[in-house]
Amino acid sequence: MSEWKTRQSLLIRVKDKHDDSSWEEFDSLYRPYIYTVIRRMGPEHEDAKELLQSVLLAVWKKIPDFDYQPSTGRFRGWISTITANAVRNFLKRKSVETEKYKEYPNTHVFPHKPYDDIQEIAKTEWELYISNMAWDNIQDKLAPKVKEVYQRLYKGEKPIVICDEMGIEQNTIYVYKKRVLKLLSSEVKRLDEEYG
Repeated sequence: MSEWKTRQSLLIRVKDKHDDSSWEEFDSLYRPYIYTVIRRMGPEHEDAKELLQSVLLAVWKKIPDFDYQPSTGRFRGWISTITANAVRNFLKRKSVETEKYKEYPNTHVFPHKPYDDIQEIAKTEWELYISNMAWDNIQDKLAPKVKEVYQRLYKGEKPIVICDEMGIEQNTIYVYKKRVLKLLSSEVKRLDEEYG
């Protein structure tokens, strides 16, 4: 089964509101991403948790009528629009509350940070989310030494230090890095096509 068919089949299965296992799969895939987008738009943790539930409920209600057309946009764009609308409504309510309390100097209502363009936030967070998922998928396939070298490079350690401490040639480090980046790139592409 192709990656696209796998994702398409999940979208078809979650349209059935009584298919709990499909909804759990959907929830585990998209919940962390939606939460991060909400937080980047400004709400604090507790508010973001509440908004996340609202967004997931809205998706659950609207997905039976959702007709995925790859030519008109990505699925995550649809989710991002629902998320953006929920956060905008929340921030509007909060700004009204903030205005109400301005006349009371001892009341502490903190305005939320302004949020950036939702599409840019969604794109950035999706790339990070998919990259982390890709790393989780490939890391166990790497030889321990290759994995250690890559992780140390990723943390910013100098190649010469890694060479000395691990007793390997500097060229080997670059070969390992290239190998990992190739695997990561391939997995990121696969995941983005499957879930994006």
